[in-house]
Amino acid sequence: MKLIAKTNQYRRDFDGVVKCQFCGHEEELRNGYDDHFYHTQVIPNLICNKCNKSTISENGTIHKAILKYPEDIQL
Repeated sequence: MKLIAKTNQYRRDFDGVVKCQFCGHEEELRNGYDDHFYHTQVIPNLICNKCNKSTISENGTIHKAILKYPEDIQL
């Protein structure tokens, strides 16, 4: 899965929309966390409800994390 939009963000917590890189199915993401680990490990491991694939399991491309706040800042 790939994050295509953040629909709401408060500090590091966010909601958004993720899209499957294989079948194009879009899903709502609730309770995301805006840090490097979440963007490079958790989101790519999300399994699509339509095709049952994940970016990690299919050796897909993991996109670079674009964070709202730098990692070293405590909010």
